[in-house]
Amino acid sequence: MIPRKYLEDYQIVERVDDKGRVRKEAVYIAGDYVFAPPVSRKERWTIVGLCALAALTFIAALVPATMVARTTYVMVPFILTPVPLYLMSTIAIALVRAGEKMIRSDAERITQRLSPYTLLAAVLPAASLIALLVACLRSLESFQAGDAVFCVMAAACTGSSAVIFKKSRKVKAVKR
Repeated sequence: MIPRKYLEDYQIVERVDDKGRVRKEAVYIAGDYVFAPPVSRKERWTIVGLCALAALTFIAALVPATMVARTTYVMVPFILTPVPLYLMSTIAIALVRAGEKMIRSDAERITQRLSPYTLLAAVLPAASLIALLVACLRSLESFQAGDAVFCVMAAACTGSSAVIFKKSRKVKAVKR
């Protein structure tokens, strides 16, 4: 099904098949889109690798079971992090799979969604990290080694998402 926004990019073409029946097909007639400046294969795979790193550090941050890291105002933003991580990863994979020529819907999906998803994937663990540090400042004696692991992993998740955000700002598509 073609979304209404992209309906004018297609034309209905009728053809007769081998059995004499009339078949209708949607043919893409709008121009092709390309990345400008071109996004290298290495840079595309770097973004995918950083997405994987962010996902792995998210999982690793959940391993230590400490009291401060399990408080609600620390965990709620962190538990919401997989949603933008997943969305960011799907767009990064679409970026890798995008060829030299793209249709308008794919080009807009990649260029318009990668930056917001990566920004959200950076902000949520950062908010959780700040909440953990505030909790530890309130009761410093409750800070454990597991909290330090959580801090490092949340910072790594935030950092890798921030690097992807910086790289995603350069991804632009133009009509050829």
